[in-house]
Amino acid sequence: MKQRVNIGYDGALIDHVTRYDQLGLGFQIRAGKDQLEGLNVNGKEILDVGSGTGALSFLMLENGAAKVTCDDISEYMLSQCRKKATDKGYHEDRIYFRLLDAESLPLKDSSFDIAVTGMTRN
Repeated sequence: MKQRVNIGYDGALIDHVTRYDQLGLGFQIRAGKDQLEGLNVNGKEILDVGSGTGALSFLMLENGAAKVTCDDISEYMLSQCRKKATDKGYHEDRIYFRLLDAESLPLKDSSFDIAVTGMTRN
């Protein structure tokens, strides 16, 4: 799966990935709102595993999260998320980006208040 992600998101299918948000952002936002229903993110530090272009991350920031760390295996997806963060006026004090594999996160227990994932597969 990781190899397919790298071939797809960061290589051979880059033209399709460029349209990722055009094709699926509305669905991701609706799914993210459902996923976050009843979850108090206000003032919390959050890890978004497989953040992609940031749909779930930005929803949490809009709902008062203190900081969201966006982890993804695809540099291209993170670059799109970074661009959106800049466009929305967010800086590293509120949103941070790391190129990481969700299967081997180098984290200590209690590093974050909440960990979420919206669009990952195994």
